[in-house]
Amino acid sequence: MKLVIAALLFLSALSYAELSCSVTARASCTGTIIAGVSASDNAHAETSTAYPSVICCTEQYGTAVDTSCSGALWKNVTLFHLSASTNAHAEQNTQSNYGTNVCLSTTGNVSMAYASSCAAYDTCVASISDTTNAHVADCNTYSTKICVTNKNLTLTNTEGMGKRVGSYPYGPITLTANFYDEGSGTRPSGRSGAIWIEKSSGVWDTPKTCTTDASGNCSISFFPDCTYTSGIRQFKGGPYGDGLYRDKNSTATNLTVDLAGRCEGTVTFVLEGNLVENSGDSGQVDGHGTGIYRRSDITNFYSCIEDLTKSGSPAFGLVSVGPELNYINLTSSNSYVMKVSQFRENNKLLIAFTNGGCAALRNGVGDAMTGSLKPFSSFLSGFFNRVQIVLTYPGVDIVGDLTKSGAFTLNFQKNETNVTQIIVRD
Repeated sequence: MKLVIAALLFLSALSYAELSCSVTARASCTGTIIAGVSASDNAHAETSTAYPSVICCTEQYGTAVDTSCSGALWKNVTLFHLSASTNAHAEQNTQSNYGTNVCLSTTGNVSMAYASSCAAYDTCVASISDTTNAHVADCNTYSTKICVTNKNLTLTNTEGMGKRVGSYPYGPITLTANFYDEGSGTRPSGRSGAIWIEKSSGVWDTPKTCTTDASGNCSISFFPDCTYTSGIRQFKGGPYGDGLYRDKNSTATNLTVDLAGRCEGTVTFVLEGNLVENSGDSGQVDGHGTGIYRRSDITNFYSCIEDLTKSGSPAFGLVSVGPELNYINLTSSNSYVMKVSQFRENNKLLIAFTNGGCAALRNGVGDAMTGSLKPFSSFLSGFFNRVQIVLTYPGVDIVGDLTKSGAFTLNFQKNETNVTQIIVRD
């Protein structure tokens, strides 16, 4: 068996309006016709099909827009009343003189208001000249606007604001966006969502998915890697690919990413063995299979490969000692490769050899994680000394040779590229 260890030194999410309405030609409306109007201003209105101009509404995310006045109260609104089904005057929905209702409904939660500006809403439907006996027009004509918002959710960032994360002792933090369904008055559980985090100014990371709990909280554990830039960063959250609620984000709030002393330089240790998956050999990272694992993904910072075909089930492992783990990567093709990357400050790496497989190595990890480097037992037949190698840095000062006669040999050496290699032969 031959193992080679190399030590390498490596010095939007956006929120959009959901509803959009305008007065346009009937033939140009690709959405839902809410009502007909005789002109773009100073117009009579109708619920029939005589007029060439219409109030046309669309919904960005594909939610159905309709003119129904029935159903759940929070899913439809009465925009105004008409004196007849055609050639009619209009009045605001607070009046009771006219009996024909013009309504807008969606499968989400919709709300409306009469206001001088619709800036706080998704869209302006039209404008109305008075409270009753009124004409309707496009939104540029009268001072009283008919404003509408498709309010699926109120989204609030409730955890993580103002927190510092990154350098030791600033470990992972929880980021939470809370979902509140205004129409039904509930905090929905089991809904699909995501948190977006700004990596550098104006550049957002890919969405980190989550599912709401019984309190409507969609939460993730966040610890930045070196692709982030230190400084005040934003995060936001909301529904993401959910079957009921449309994609929509909360207002962004701030956190501080602090990578001082971490990302100026990382050290990566690689151990490759002639062990092959599905041939009686296996590998793991804290009980998990192959893959890349960050600090927030695992509890015990170790990677292990074991040879189950040999007596005693020999195991080899890399154990990250200290708080500044960057990642552990375990891959398998022709052989298993373990890679442990650490930030240079406050760290050590333990190279472990033991018998009893990865389970025996795991039992010693707890002591190593706390800095109590309890040696692992050697698996080598007839050799009862305990075996461990501890590499410490900064400085990455791995020089010279160490040879142990008998059952195995360890050679520490520099190659022509000045990369430290540790070669283990049994």
